[in-house]
Amino acid sequence: MVFDGAGENTTALNKLKEKYHVLFLHSEPHKHTTTAERYIQEVKKCCEKTLSVFGGHERMEYLIREYVPNAMNYVAKKSFNWKSPVAKLYGYTPDISNTRFHWWEPIWFLDSHATFFERMRPGFFLSIAHATGDEMCFNI
Repeated sequence: MVFDGAGENTTALNKLKEKYHVLFLHSEPHKHTTTAERYIQEVKKCCEKTLSVFGGHERMEYLIREYVPNAMNYVAKKSFNWKSPVAKLYGYTPDISNTRFHWWEPIWFLDSHATFFERMRPGFFLSIAHATGDEMCFNI
């Protein structure tokens, strides 16, 4: 187990260490040592750059933190032999037609509850709605 010295190495953990003979290692404090921490740092940097280039409302910050990692998962990486993480995970090349819009792009969408002449409404593209419908459902 690796700890960063943040105080979680308590007596209960010491007892587990003695019981199961676990080797505890300490990393340097305040240093991004794991791959996940480095990836989170990269996502934050890309979010800030996307907001500065395309704009957006500050209340939608939680959606850009969904949009950027999703976009990064469709980009080929050298470490994966120039395959995307999605292709590496599922074993087939993913459909990228749902990535045709960029963050905060002005779009028109169909409002099925509106009257006939007011069905097309303006909006902004925020992200792909993974929890609703198929791959062509978006958060607007």
